[in-house]
Amino acid sequence: MLDGVRNLDDVPLRIDPSLNRAIDYAIAEGLLAASVKSKTLSLEVLPHGKEFYDKVMAAIDCMEQEKRFADQLRGRLSSEKVEEILNWETRL
Repeated sequence: MLDGVRNLDDVPLRIDPSLNRAIDYAIAEGLLAASVKSKTLSLEVLPHGKEFYDKVMAAIDCMEQEKRFADQLRGRLSSEKVEEILNWETRL
């Protein structure tokens, strides 16, 4: 999907409802700040969030698969691509 190749057999992307709760907790803990810009939620990583990120990334035995996945996406996933992936079902 990231390369623009779509297949009807692909599993549609779904957002786990717990993501909203995780974002709420991250905001409450001072890791993120949220704002609405043109009807779109924008999240900003705050300094405390950057420190937390650095600790997770430095831990060798923590979230290994997630780190590999994030490394694969780095530089390939623009806001426009995220929007396209989230809406891909409507344009098949």
